[in-house]
Formats: sequence, C-alpha cells, structure tokens
Amino acid sequence: MEFTKAKGKVSLLRRTGGKKSSPNMAIHGENLASLAALAAGSGTSKRRFEVDVIYIDPPYNVGGNQGYRNVWKGESEFERDWAGDHGKFLDFMEPRLKIGRQLLSEEGVIFVSICDGEFARLKILMNQIFGEGNEIATFIWNKGRAAAGSHAAAMHEYVLCYGKNKSKTPQFRQKKESADIMISKAKEFLSGSDFDEAQKRFKQWVNQEKKKGLLRPGEAAYADIHPENLRLFHADNSCAHDDPKGKRCRKALAHPKTGKKCPVPKNGWKWKEETIDRLVSEGRIWFGKDHNTIPKIIKYLDEKKDQLPLTIITDGSDGKKDLPITFTTPKPISLLKTLISFIPKSDVTVLDYFAGSGATAHAVHELNKMDGGIRSWIMIEEMGSTFHEVMLPRIEYFDPKKNYSTFELKQASA
Repeated sequence: MEFTKAKGKVSLLRRTGGKKSSPNMAIHGENLASLAALAAGSGTSKRRFEVDVIYIDPPYNVGGNQGYRNVWKGESEFERDWAGDHGKFLDFMEPRLKIGRQLLSEEGVIFVSICDGEFARLKILMNQIFGEGNEIATFIWNKGRAAAGSHAAAMHEYVLCYGKNKSKTPQFRQKKESADIMISKAKEFLSGSDFDEAQKRFKQWVNQEKKKGLLRPGEAAYADIHPENLRLFHADNSCAHDDPKGKRCRKALAHPKTGKKCPVPKNGWKWKEETIDRLVSEGRIWFGKDHNTIPKIIKYLDEKKDQLPLTIITDGSDGKKDLPITFTTPKPISLLKTLISFIPKSDVTVLDYFAGSGATAHAVHELNKMDGGIRSWIMIEEMGSTFHEVMLPRIEYFDPKKNYSTFELKQASA
C-alpha cells in the first residue's frame, strides 16, 4: 500500500522470454516500481516473496551523467536539514532501501557500495532504516589504484553491510585462500629435509610470502609444524581477558619434560578447570621449551580453514576484463564473489536492483561453478540500452544455456 496509495496505475512484471521455470530473473524497469511489483506479485502465492542477499551499487552522487541520472543534488523534501544539498540523494535512496529491507528474509543481509562523498550521510540513513543494532560491518575496498584529488589520491570505496535482523543472520566466514597451499608447502619441505630443517625453511617461506602480501595475518600465524603429528599449528594466547572478582581458574600445569609447574596466565585461564584438563589430555596445550613459559592453546590450520572476514578487502581488478563488451564502470566480479561468499549458505537468492552490466549475476554464476552451489539471482536495470546491449549479452556470455527469464515492467489500472 505504501507504494501504490493514491495512484491510478500500478506496476506489474510481464515475462518476455527465457526459461519459465528458472529462479534467475533479468528485469527491465525502474527499480522502485519493479521492487514493488515483485512484492505485489507474490500476492497469489502462499509464501511471501523474499531474498537472502541484496547487493547494490547505487549512484554515488558525484560526477556527470553517463546515460542515466547519477547526480541527485538539492535540499531534502523531508526533515533533513543536516543533509543540506545532499538531501535529494537521500530522498532517492530512502524508499529503495525501505522496500529492499521489506524484501529481505529475516536472516537476510544487504551490501551497499558507496564512496566518500555520501558515505557518512548514507550510513545515517541506513541506521535509521535498518537500526544501528543491525549494522554488521563497513568493509573498505582497497582498489589498488588511485583517483587523484586536489590534496590526496583516493584508492578506496566502502561497502556498508546491514542485516534485517542481525541476531538471526548467520555468522560470516571467509576462506583462508592460502591454507591448502601452506599445508602442501610444509609437506614439500618435510619430504626433502629432516624436521628441524623443514621447520626452518617453512618459516622462511612464510615470512617471504607475508612480505609480498600473499599471506594474510590469519594465515601467516600458522608458521609452526607440530613435531609429532606434522600438522601446521598456531600457539594462541590462553590468558583470560579479565578476572572478575578473581574467579578465573589458576591451575598450574606441569611441564611434560621438566615436571615443574609452569606460570599461570596473568588473568587466569580462559577456560574452566575441567576444560583445561580435557585440552591437556587431548594434546591441545602447547608447552614451551621449559617450565618458564606460559602454556598456550594449539590451533591447527586444517581445522581453521576459514575465519571472520577482514574489513579491508584488497582487489585491484577494475572489472572491465570480466566483460565480453565495453561498459564504463563495472564492479569486479572478484569483489562481489568475496562479499557473497561471506554468507555460509550456497542456496541463497541474490538481488541487485542497480544491476548495470550484470556483474552480480556473473559473480553468483561463478560462485556456483566453484562450490556446486544453487544460488539464484534477480537483476533489475532501468536503462534500456544497458539492459539490452550490455547486461543480456553478458548473461548470455557466462550462461549460454540461458537458464533465466526476462521480464518487463508494465502499467496496469489500480
């Protein structure tokens, strides 16, 4: 009702071609009306229309027009005195973010790309719509290339990320891309050297790869080879963050070689006594050379091949090589694959209602090829030339079997 009240016409989606049974949808039409049509079109269904992931790359409100309107200057029509000449942009974004939130599942998340120009104001708007408590993270995309300004060269953009209901959003995970390479390299050194030499050579290799920027900190930490089981491990801190009322466990552990008691962490152990006893019995505690070292917890790389995503994403691709044709400002599918892969589910529906060249659909397709997932996509693009001359050729390029349907926005009497 919010989007159709007092209107003589309403927007509906008409299928124009493609595979009727496919969940993948390429929609040509103005995005707000198309989103409303998607929601309204589910009225005949027993289930509410919803998506799991939204990624959008809206106008940045900078520069000139490039075949479509991407500058929204002027004071707000509503109560946004603080926005000044940026109010029109927020008026443009507000209903599109609101209906996007409506279409998200309870576990759903939204990613929104933006640059410095509107980052602060857009974040305030998203806090209002999604709630500050539902903010998941602000990712910084290090593009590896800079755009010169008057005083500094900007080489980053932002990706704002919110959950519809953060308490129900699955914990994000990011694969440690070099984990398998590190395990293989350690085995290579072990096969050609004795243990001590292999350990030395492996640590040297890790340091070199780290200096080159090829290993992340969460990967480079696993630079030790266990002398007994030959697995890569990291001896992690075992000290509690605090010691409320002195109630932390302070059991002293005997060093397995000297038999003498080792020092206890300053704030006591992170765990209860029964947990410490179990970890010792399982060989999960790492003792130093002698009893003068505080014992630590052993974490094996082969059990920790993923981690919480880092908020800085380095990706130097400009996205243009991903396309079979020319498009001015595509997002790299490598960046979009990274973002979507944070969701630990491979059967999600991904919606992009500023679809442009269709990079998001391309990223979904490539992810499915990588992990055998069954993710689906919905792309909405307003510009006819972009939809027909760029997006559809791109989709046919990566999906020659045409496993998708095309739709067009049509007007009907309310």
